[in-house]
Amino acid sequence: MTQRVELATVRDRLALDGLVTEYAVAVDDGDWEAYRGLFTPEGRADYRSAGGIEGSAGAVAGWLAESFAVFPVRQHLLVNRRIR
Repeated sequence: MTQRVELATVRDRLALDGLVTEYAVAVDDGDWEAYRGLFTPEGRADYRSAGGIEGSAGAVAGWLAESFAVFPVRQHLLVNRRIR
């Protein structure tokens, strides 16, 4: 592996790590505009495995806002990330 490829790999991993962190912060803060901004225009989220919905980022953000309104505090613990 060349240094250039290694650098690109590190940059990609850091970018993905940053995206996961921004996701967690947006959900924990209830910042649904920031949440929607993490997705491409055609991006979708799927929360069905947790009893939720699947849909566009906007639809899911609305569902999350409604579902999480009863929780005054939220906190994600981000550990054991595996990027391949």
